[in-house]
Amino acid sequence: MIYLIAALLRGVFKWAVLVSIVAVVLTLTVWSPGPNVESTRQAARTEPTAAPTATPEPTKTPAELADEAKYFDPQLLTSNAEGHIGENIFVQGEAQSVEQQGDYTWISIFAGVRDRPITESVVVELRPPEPDLLSAECDRFYAVIAGKTEARLVLTGATDDRPLVKAYAFEPSSRSDSSCRVP
Repeated sequence: MIYLIAALLRGVFKWAVLVSIVAVVLTLTVWSPGPNVESTRQAARTEPTAAPTATPEPTKTPAELADEAKYFDPQLLTSNAEGHIGENIFVQGEAQSVEQQGDYTWISIFAGVRDRPITESVVVELRPPEPDLLSAECDRFYAVIAGKTEARLVLTGATDDRPLVKAYAFEPSSRSDSSCRVP
């Protein structure tokens, strides 16, 4: 019985070796790359060349950007800041909180709504930082809408989402009747 099993195994082993050799030979002959295949693969890997682009406009100064900034209703900013990301605006209001954060000044303001006695809470990140900016002052911030950010109320620790604008310039604004109205 042992001789029979050994004979069968030798026969099976021979077939397995033969099938393996045939498979390797077929693989090498059918799938081996020809002389042009590698250059075709190389061409497929390279990215197409980009079309020439126009010379970009020179960067505008903060003063030029401020001249182009448009008043933006803080109520609309509060309701849909994400829908207006990138717009160049100005907001004016009373600074409620001012904190220095390394490379910028973080300001929470009550931004005034034009022709109405309403304010909306807006977060302003002013770059470069302005260490002399004070809370309870009326300022106009020229900024780009950046979406929303989470702000924490100091007294309660509660958090809420507020519109975020990234300011590149500001100027003190005058108060009329002890309020910080937008002209």
